[in-house]
Amino acid sequence: MPGNHFLEIDVGNSSYKWRLMSEGRILSSGRFTPDELLPGFEAVIRDVSGSIAARVASVAGVQADGMLINALETLNIKPVSFAKVSREQAGVRCGYKDLSQLGVDRWLAVLAAASEFDGPLAVADFGTALTLDFVDANRNHIGGYIVPGWGLMCQALMEGTAIDVSCIPFDYDSDDLQPGVSSSSAIGQGQLLSLSALVSAGVTSFKTMVGQEVKLVCTGGDAFRILPFLDIKAEIRPDLVLDGLALAVT
Repeated sequence: MPGNHFLEIDVGNSSYKWRLMSEGRILSSGRFTPDELLPGFEAVIRDVSGSIAARVASVAGVQADGMLINALETLNIKPVSFAKVSREQAGVRCGYKDLSQLGVDRWLAVLAAASEFDGPLAVADFGTALTLDFVDANRNHIGGYIVPGWGLMCQALMEGTAIDVSCIPFDYDSDDLQPGVSSSSAIGQGQLLSLSALVSAGVTSFKTMVGQEVKLVCTGGDAFRILPFLDIKAEIRPDLVLDGLALAVT
């Protein structure tokens, strides 16, 4: 495969989501744990000829970023460019007064959604945290909400209560929102109700604020668990953060 390639990486709190790109095409993709970085990426690039640069979105902190840089430099993947939040980028103006307070993953998801859809927009990322951001029709980022995501809710109950660990539904699905009839189902149903209600209420409030219909764009590993319980039609974009990297890092 001759030519230039980009390795796009979304560094989260517990894993590294990645894809290898060439001329706008996805050649391969996957997810690694920190321990898998060097051997994992070594296997990914083994049959690639030509230069490889990296675009990175990271919310994991300095130590994790250093581990990633060391692994990539060992494999001669360079330059390694980290996305940052800007006051204005790709025609979208950031609504945060202090740009350092906005997670770059949220910013990239907003950029990617706004590049594909006209506003007003709501952008929901169902990850470690559930984040919900809003963009008006003039491409102004209005701000958003952050609450614990599915796993963090389970973790909080496990660490902060005397509930039997076997009753904590880290992996849970349901066809309805009826009250649970066991500890496990009560927790699962409660979390489904909490997360879906927040998104639905947030979008409804924003719709009232702007006086227009709002398009909801969703991403994140728990999106498909929550989406059936929203009373709003949603567009699904599994790689929204990675999609935003090309808009923020050239």
